[in-house]
Amino acid sequence: RVQRHYGALARPVAEIDVERPPRLLLDPAAWAARQAERARQAAAPAFARAAEAETARTAQKAAQAGQRAAQGRAERAEADAAKAKAEAKALADQMRELPLPAVLEALGFEQDRHDPLKWKADSFRISVGKGGREGKWFDHLADYGRGGAIDLVGHVMQTDFKGSLAWLAARFGPGAAAADLAAHLRASAEVQVREALAERGPFTPPTPAPENWPRVRRHLIDERALPPRYVDRLHELGDLYADSRRNAVFLCRNPSGAVTGAELKGTLTRDDGSRFGGMSPGSDKEAGAFRVGVGLAKAATLYLVESAIDAISLAKIRAEGGERDFVVASMAGTGSQLRPWLSALAASARRFVGYDNDSAGDRSAAKLAAEGFERLRPELHDWNDDLKAKSKGGGGGKPFDDPEASEPRDHPSPS
Repeated sequence: RVQRHYGALARPVAEIDVERPPRLLLDPAAWAARQAERARQAAAPAFARAAEAETARTAQKAAQAGQRAAQGRAERAEADAAKAKAEAKALADQMRELPLPAVLEALGFEQDRHDPLKWKADSFRISVGKGGREGKWFDHLADYGRGGAIDLVGHVMQTDFKGSLAWLAARFGPGAAAADLAAHLRASAEVQVREALAERGPFTPPTPAPENWPRVRRHLIDERALPPRYVDRLHELGDLYADSRRNAVFLCRNPSGAVTGAELKGTLTRDDGSRFGGMSPGSDKEAGAFRVGVGLAKAATLYLVESAIDAISLAKIRAEGGERDFVVASMAGTGSQLRPWLSALAASARRFVGYDNDSAGDRSAAKLAAEGFERLRPELHDWNDDLKAKSKGGGGGKPFDDPEASEPRDHPSPS
């Protein structure tokens, strides 16, 4: 179109024929007006072509300027994306190479006093490599291992790559750029977690395997020293049974009694002497817990412990001491945050943290002290150790010998 207008503009302009005035003009003004109109009409096409060409020229310049601006924006956006990708990769590489002991310590793990390559927390028993295997890790309870800090955090926290990178960057990432990236990745990870939780269906407990119950029962009574009356009663209620892998299944319930998850404890010993332990897939620790004793709303005293076996052990110890109206709940680890199901507890109830007698237990208990919890340590490592020692006659002393723990008030018995 522009070419057409330029071509038209370049065409010769027709000559304007102006009449010669007659010798005698009766009305010179009228004659001049007529000649001027004739000239205007003759020149009008040329003027129109010139105006149209100028408009086309202006439009072309505007289009070219717009194209240059768009190109510049696209180039800047591409450069920004490449820079962000390079920064994210650099940060990921940096996080992946973090020393695993430092990451495990930040995750709340406790280093084995006898073997510095082994770390323990909640339902994890993780070994880290050294020498040619430095950077590698292996979880003995899950029979799973990989390499690098990002995969380690993903395994422990059950999050994806972005969530792991966000957690690591928030703790180890240098500078504002890392903090900005961490915040962005964390927000993205939180959205993914919320979506996953919204899509998650009701928890489905492991299928009972009655043929395995005799073996599991023997393990709990003979090797764990749990009282047969407690074991059998929990089995009758459906809160304790065996699954197809010969694990002991301890059902977790919310304050209304609905099943929200299950703790699993293996009865088969591995080559390294450990046994499997963990939560059944789909369990929701925030919604409920395995509990022994009276209902939360009726409890005068609450004890939080690290496992279902510890819960039964402490319940036996407290009942033998004459205590009543108490409830022992397993946090399935050393949780240091109040969980929603605890809101069912009476405000007047006394609260104790009975986590293991180690630094991880002490750290979590210290955090819960602000919520009104008192520290109660087992005499040995955990409450099941205390119960086993007591049943063998080798555990002298009371479970409240620790100067930080005082005897709970006496209350009527639930049994």
